[in-house]
Amino acid sequence: GEGLFSLRFFSILFGLLTVWAGYLFVKQIFYIKNGSSSDNKKTEYLALFAALMIALNPFQAQYSLEARMYTLGTFFILFSSYLLLKALETNYKKYWFWYGLFISAALYTHYYLVFSVMAQGLYIIFYLIKTKKISFTINSTLVRALASYIFSAILFLPWLKPFLRQLTRVEASYWIPPMDRWSIPGTIWKMVYGGQGINRFVLTISVILSVFLIIYFFRKIKQTEKWLIFLSVLIPFLAAVLLSFKTAIYLDRYFVFTSLFFV
Repeated sequence: GEGLFSLRFFSILFGLLTVWAGYLFVKQIFYIKNGSSSDNKKTEYLALFAALMIALNPFQAQYSLEARMYTLGTFFILFSSYLLLKALETNYKKYWFWYGLFISAALYTHYYLVFSVMAQGLYIIFYLIKTKKISFTINSTLVRALASYIFSAILFLPWLKPFLRQLTRVEASYWIPPMDRWSIPGTIWKMVYGGQGINRFVLTISVILSVFLIIYFFRKIKQTEKWLIFLSVLIPFLAAVLLSFKTAIYLDRYFVFTSLFFV
């Protein structure tokens, strides 16, 4: 249909599923195996609170109401992160299969999600080194992780020709304006409050507070999974900035996927 409900329903639906995925993701990180009921009750409350924060985040809410692909991408990348944690924990084939399927779906949804998938890949390497699980046996975690990425790449092959055509067009000319020193502070402001940001003094303060919160997060949280969250924030920013030296690709709304992990 052409009515507002028909046009926006898909975005709303996947916006809600993103909230659910956030709940699963945080619960997976903080769940304590063989822990006391009170400890895991706290984990349940923490996961619910994280889901609530995603649901109330203005940046996420904005794109849950637009007839675009953004909430489809937020759901795919957050749920794939949950599947990745399950796959690393259990090394079950079913989780690696679904992980490969979901990251392929993410890549079909928006090209910026390749940065988030890169962050996941770096986390896999970090996890394997830290846990000393690097092995090339047929059932090893490393081999199954590589199989997931190969599977995802095979699924993406039908879109390779359009991708290369679009890449050539982007390199020739693109409509995104060049970034400046206020681009990142402005994006951080939008990730928290939505809207268009305000004066530069407030933007500077918001960046300082964000850095403080990240440092506090690292000191407070002991779980290894904190590196997946950190990389999922850092890599998209780093990649977008570096690539923008060649072709301007930095745009605030493309960080709607990154903002999930920031929240």
